[in-house]
Amino acid sequence: MSEDDLVSRAQWGNLENQNWAVLVRLSTDEDDDEPAGEPSESGSQRRGPMTGRDIKSTKEQERDGRDYIARHGGTCVHIYYEPDTSA
Repeated sequence: MSEDDLVSRAQWGNLENQNWAVLVRLSTDEDDDEPAGEPSESGSQRRGPMTGRDIKSTKEQERDGRDYIARHGGTCVHIYYEPDTSA
């Protein structure tokens, strides 16, 4: 299988027989279990993380990444922890 085929399959969510790594950004507050995108106090739905405090905990990010890869037929072979993510 060519490299182009692997990229195309991944773009369509077919990770079957592929090895993947998950990039986990360090959260500023590991104890904050409120997922990003939850309704705000005003009731409106946020689209994604707005600040460092809105980033999911590293445990949640790792779990979400592993689950996504497994659901799409791939294998998670490594977790990268990025300590110095900035805007």
